[in-house]
Amino acid sequence: MPAATYGTSETPAVDPDRFRTLMRRFATGVTVVTCPGPDGPEGITVNAFTPVSLRPPQVLVCLERRSRTLPTILTAGRFAVNVLGWEQRELAARLADRTRTPAQRFAGIRESTLVTGSPVVPDSLAVIDCLLAQVWPCGDHMLLVGDVVGGSAERVDEPLLFYEGGFCMSAISPSSSIGSA
Repeated sequence: MPAATYGTSETPAVDPDRFRTLMRRFATGVTVVTCPGPDGPEGITVNAFTPVSLRPPQVLVCLERRSRTLPTILTAGRFAVNVLGWEQRELAARLADRTRTPAQRFAGIRESTLVTGSPVVPDSLAVIDCLLAQVWPCGDHMLLVGDVVGGSAERVDEPLLFYEGGFCMSAISPSSSIGSA
């Protein structure tokens, strides 16, 4: 089914500052999206991530068009989504810092790889290893769909969350969560 476009240019848009305020009220998990670059690992902190399909297994990440990591992912055709825990908040901040080069962002990180050769951040709660399947422009972002070809989930710990413009942790610990996934 082809993509459909709804609405018109006459539809009034919410002011960007108001939209940012509205989205700050939505708590999200924090991930680092990584890929192999020509001069070593590259990556960026991302909170716009979601699974989109079970069959086939696919995920979606949204990156700003001005992201320095985006062209590298498009060229490499692969990426890994590293789901971060509470203890990794300093790493999340470092990888979100646009003033640092990829080498500065990854300094001291002993990354490994899974199936695609994309860097894996040590001690991540989960790693989803993907081949780039689809790319769509959407406003000031690009939507990247990845076919999941590998993964790892070796530890359970407090997830790193992003809410109201800052990092926080869940009020419910993993051992006391309701239900099971």
